[in-house]
Amino acid sequence: GGSRGGLPGQVRELAAELNGLKDGILKDFSADLQALHLQLETVAGPAAREALALDLDQRSEARMAAMWTELKGHAEVAAERADKLERQLATRVEKVETSFADFMAKRKSEKELETRLKEVLKQMEWLNWRISWLEWATKGEERGFSRPIEDKAVLPMPPSETAAATAFAQPLTEDVELWAREPRAGSRQRLRRNMQVPLVVPGSADGTPCGGRGLRAGPARRLASSHG
Repeated sequence: GGSRGGLPGQVRELAAELNGLKDGILKDFSADLQALHLQLETVAGPAAREALALDLDQRSEARMAAMWTELKGHAEVAAERADKLERQLATRVEKVETSFADFMAKRKSEKELETRLKEVLKQMEWLNWRISWLEWATKGEERGFSRPIEDKAVLPMPPSETAAATAFAQPLTEDVELWAREPRAGSRQRLRRNMQVPLVVPGSADGTPCGGRGLRAGPARRLASSHG
């Protein structure tokens, strides 16, 4: 921005200097003409007038040549400065374009890396969940169901069956410990036995339970017989 603003200012300064130089030369030239006119008026004879006219022409040509040489030098200096500024501006624009292209390429690579990292994290999370589920499905009865289970393996509903995971269409709920695995039948519910303790009527001497007649065995024996 500063280079563009400085070049027109320099051109205006150069034009002002040239105008001042031209005005000065014209003033000097007019003064010389007036002096020559006075000399022509005072000097008599055509020979003297021709000599004065020739002298005037030589002076004017010398001054015009000097002015042209000076103008040519100023123009060459201004052209050289303009070329230099143009080259510098082109170099700066090229550097800015290169930096912007590098920045966009780096940003694109970082975005791709972030996307791949997210995909890898999802795959690792899926593998951890699958390993936990398979571990429970294959060795759950051997290790016992009292061990802690992965939080992600305990879902409110079983996962859907897919082409990559055909074994997931099995019952898997929060009551997962109530299911047992059999080699033939697959999964089955664990049996729940009704452990009912017979009600003993307080105050009876022989310990007869409520609803039982003629049984004189103790509570422990009756409990064992009910389980058998």
